[in-house]
Amino acid sequence: MQESSPGKRIMELRKAKGWSQDYFAEQLGLESKNRKATISSWENDKTEPSFSDTRKIAEVLGTSVGYIIEGTTDKGIATPPVGYVLRPAEEILQQKDELLEMQRKLLKYQELEIKQQQKNNAEKEALP
Repeated sequence: MQESSPGKRIMELRKAKGWSQDYFAEQLGLESKNRKATISSWENDKTEPSFSDTRKIAEVLGTSVGYIIEGTTDKGIATPPVGYVLRPAEEILQQKDELLEMQRKLLKYQELEIKQQQKNNAEKEALP
């Protein structure tokens, strides 16, 4: 069984919506001149749409670029690498705020340490 090409997937999705090539080209914002020929050449695998056109095609047809190009049905959601854990954005933002606060405290502590060290050095220099 031969795998479907990007052009065939585009055509299947377009036809599923009941759109003509001309109407589809209009939805994509293609120029009037040769727009039907452009769609036809994509669907017949004579040419491939540019990446920006592929993104627009996916948007207009309600699918993902991954589906258009490779036939994947993941809707663009990547699986995280082994060992990675997905967490809610709120949790990450809270941790960011906690880390910033810890950095502020560390900087303040280091500043106090430097002042103390400078004071000790000044006292040593003042000794006869």
